[in-house]
Amino acid sequence: MSAVPKPPAIRSLASALRKLHLGSQHIPLETSQATASATAHMFIVNPLTGGGLAALFSTHPPMEDRIARLEAMARDHSYMQR
Repeated sequence: MSAVPKPPAIRSLASALRKLHLGSQHIPLETSQATASATAHMFIVNPLTGGGLAALFSTHPPMEDRIARLEAMARDHSYMQR
């Protein structure tokens, strides 16, 4: 079995990330800033809504960019090019 993901698996991952992202927008995390900062690393979807300076220290690109990149990979098989 190959370790390279197939396009349907990549589409499924993009779909799952989109659902998580939309869900986090509809049901915001109710917590203090200190609690959110201390636990943000445990979330797939960042509970903090920061831009600007906060974005400079982010460990992951914005969710929209992650979804778009996965969809592009599934469309053009760019993940197979090395």
